[in-house]
Amino acid sequence: MLGLSIADLGALGRAAKPVVLLLLGMGAGVLSIVVPRLLGRFRYRIVSVTLNLPFGLGNVVYEPTDQDRVLAWRLYVQLKTRKAALIFDDANDVIADVYDSLYELFAITRSLLSDLPVSEAARPEGVAALALRVLNDGIRPHLTKWQAAFRRWWKTALELPENERRAPQDVQCDYPHYYELTDELKQMNEGLVRYAEDLLAIVRARAHRREAEERPEAERPAETTTTTTTPAPATTAVEPVTPYLTSTTSTTTTADTTTTAVG
Repeated sequence: MLGLSIADLGALGRAAKPVVLLLLGMGAGVLSIVVPRLLGRFRYRIVSVTLNLPFGLGNVVYEPTDQDRVLAWRLYVQLKTRKAALIFDDANDVIADVYDSLYELFAITRSLLSDLPVSEAARPEGVAALALRVLNDGIRPHLTKWQAAFRRWWKTALELPENERRAPQDVQCDYPHYYELTDELKQMNEGLVRYAEDLLAIVRARAHRREAEERPEAERPAETTTTTTTPAPATTAVEPVTPYLTSTTSTTTTADTTTTAVG
């Protein structure tokens, strides 16, 4: 179309190749300078989460990782959709159903923890350690004290002819230690509600980006750029010549050296 042969196009491509390579090299050089500077303007600060743990486990300060937040969310969903983390309702809830929910919570927590990388599971102040403490120190003592005895009684009570037409909520009230059991069950439910709130606080903790300009002066990286102007050559101005006086004046300009500190 332009009257160029294939040979001409090949020659043109070979002639342009050094220019293209030069431009690519210049672009890479600019990026190597600009990108680190842009990234260096920011730093990330992990948010610390202070938790008042349930079941008398004390106060802890966490700096959650992304893996912590993922695990916390999965545990939170399990808790908020189960009877175990709802306060026991005497009129509507059945103790055996709550115990079934707690049993399933143990199984699901084990499964989630077993899928964690060893590095996360070994952290002394991670969500994995918190979940284990809640299971072993918060839930297990109640189940050890009440579950077996109640289930044995419950199985027998349901088989009695007089209880065939009674609601299970009414039948369980006949348990000899019903009020003591349900009082402690409600306390455990309250602890699990607080545990769910702690997990949600961990989920919402994120790394915040802060501009480098907000750092104290001592924390800012020292970066100094020096600009030097080359002295201009001397110039000579010649005055008009008179018959009896010739005057020649030399003027020299010296450039200042300016140093600029970039914070």
